Amino acid sequence: MNTYSPGPNTDDANNVLVNGKPLDLKLNIRNHSPSGFAWGYSGSGPAQLALAIMCFEFGDNLEQHPIDYYFLKDKVIAKLPLHHKWTLTSKDIKTHISQIQTQIVENLNSKKETQR
Repeated sequence: MNTYSPGPNTDDANNVLVNGKPLDLKLNIRNHSPSGFAWGYSGSGPAQLALAIMCFEFGDNLEQHPIDYYFLKDKVIAKLPLHHKWTLTSKDIKTHISQIQTQIVENLNSKKETQR
């Protein structure tokens, strides 16, 4: 199980560790924020963090990810505390993904019901 957390200085939003080692930005896949990661709001730094976490968990092929990383950004990364320590584990990520998938299905079913 992987564990993600800010680096030693929580004010340094550019530094996120996975299992105690720096998490790669994955700029070779998408370049949202060359200056680094961020969290606690919805922007380019949080998008880069969501992308990097999803790639670390599921590989670099975005088409094989269970959800688009933007959902993780909006539902999880944007809500992490901006100036406080936080930790996410692989289990947390998979739980959030499951909840997001359920919401997507419910929204689709709701739209279908409305169209009838």
